[in-house]
Amino acid sequence: MPVAAAAVVLLAGGATAAVLLARPGGGLLITPSGRHLLVGHHRSLEARLGGGDVAAQWRSSDPQVVAVGAHGQLLARTAGSATITASARGHSGSVTVQSVGIRRLRLRLPGTIGYGETARPRVVETLTDGVTPRVAPLPVRITLLRTGPLLLTGGGLLGTALGVDTVSARGPDGPPARERVQVVPAVPTNQATATPGFVPHAPLVVQIDNGPTSDPHTGLQGADIIYEYATEGGITRFTAVFWHLRPAATLGPMRSARLILIPLEQMYRGLAVFSGASNGTYGNILHDHVPILTDDCCGQDFYRTSDHVAPSNLFTQGHLLLGALAAQFPTLARESLPYRLVPPHPDPLAQGPIRTVTIDQTAANVPSYHYNPVSRTWQRWLNGTPQLDTASGAPIAVRNLVVLTATWHFVNYVEDVLGNHGIDWVLKGSGPFRAFIDGRAFQGTWHRPAQGLPLLFTLADGRPLPFATGLTWVEVVAAGTPVTTAG
Repeated sequence: MPVAAAAVVLLAGGATAAVLLARPGGGLLITPSGRHLLVGHHRSLEARLGGGDVAAQWRSSDPQVVAVGAHGQLLARTAGSATITASARGHSGSVTVQSVGIRRLRLRLPGTIGYGETARPRVVETLTDGVTPRVAPLPVRITLLRTGPLLLTGGGLLGTALGVDTVSARGPDGPPARERVQVVPAVPTNQATATPGFVPHAPLVVQIDNGPTSDPHTGLQGADIIYEYATEGGITRFTAVFWHLRPAATLGPMRSARLILIPLEQMYRGLAVFSGASNGTYGNILHDHVPILTDDCCGQDFYRTSDHVAPSNLFTQGHLLLGALAAQFPTLARESLPYRLVPPHPDPLAQGPIRTVTIDQTAANVPSYHYNPVSRTWQRWLNGTPQLDTASGAPIAVRNLVVLTATWHFVNYVEDVLGNHGIDWVLKGSGPFRAFIDGRAFQGTWHRPAQGLPLLFTLADGRPLPFATGLTWVEVVAAGTPVTTAG
């Protein structure tokens, strides 16, 4: 009696279905079956006769392409096709299996990764039959061609040093894919103030008063990074760095420049904004070719208010500074930044036990930070009183608090009208830091890799400091400055 035609059912996308090769009155059933088997993958076949399992003899027409074991186990070895035949009790059946390999492997990674940032590689595989699998891709091994800038972790690729590395992806079949990735400095940002469609640009590096008549401040909460440091006469001053300055924001009170403004502007390659300076400081700023915007040259971009006492009554607005940057410094505004701005990201840290951090900056300025577990921020107090931002009506809320220890010396010229000599903070080389994030304490080493690059913060175990998304406040202090914490 002739053998009936084979019935093969293939599901969409290459899914499996049964193949029946039968004889009238009872036949051999081989299941499951399918057109594709990915290289390196296994599949088990079963033989059934008369509705029950039966022990069969298995054979592959090309074991180098698809091998079959004594119990019907398939292994796809290389791309190609092979016919698998089963024989039992005078009956036989066969099915053709196509072993699918990689025709092309593409590795998708950003060209740059920030120091301390993680990127997860994406692999796109085009198979030898032209199908790109989505649900069940081929097993791919990710490797690094050198040890240095990148570290392969469970979460992806972590930037742990500046430089260039090559990432390789290799499957069980076909050519590998490679991509070069550069690790650059990464700067924490306060993305809560970002505008839609934001494109990274040169920041505004603004001098803010913190003298006895400066309170209340306006607009500091919207900064990305604020540096605080001692100046002459036992007071401190702020330098606020904005990449995401809102056009409607009011900012002030503005004050005169200090020498630390030079390295801060050089680190971030921004526009220095201030109100006057001593002859000595002004001379150094001009000597180092720092781009500046001041009320001396551009009074239309500043205004004075009646609710503060002069000279702590000079203010500006975001649209004035952004407009001046675009109109007067178009080359600077379009310049590519040599670092990455860290986008919003999940903050995985569990909250720690520290609730207060107090820093004896000077005898007249003792800032303290009080942790709020609901907002996960440090609320800033000065000399026992909350320091408010009138834009929000609440104490200034800091997400990342960094206490950076640096060296300093007096300059040989008078800085203010009282005859005090200025202070030059040295932000070169490296030094120790302590950081406080989510009630947890960290310590390590800060390092400035080059004059035109921002600081890197590395923990004692070699990992980058895990900055959270939000306002970062850097207290620049001298060695031996008391820093007290309490639970």
